[in-house]
Amino acid sequence: MVELDSRLGHEGEGAFRDRTRDNVMTVSGKATLRFGWADVDAQACEVARDVAALLRSRGWRGETTRCGVGCRV
Repeated sequence: MVELDSRLGHEGEGAFRDRTRDNVMTVSGKATLRFGWADVDAQACEVARDVAALLRSRGWRGETTRCGVGCRV
């Protein structure tokens, strides 16, 4: 699962709700990649690299494609 996070709903009890859910998912063999807006906006190549790595670990055989000259994927 990929989740785009914001601060809303992730303070106080909300933080523990997500942590509990993510721990249950991890124990059951599932994974959550969590990104915020700043990640997607300023580090899109790194986000794509992480998503591709997770997909590959699950059997995906696709290829990632550089988005431009400065792409770090």
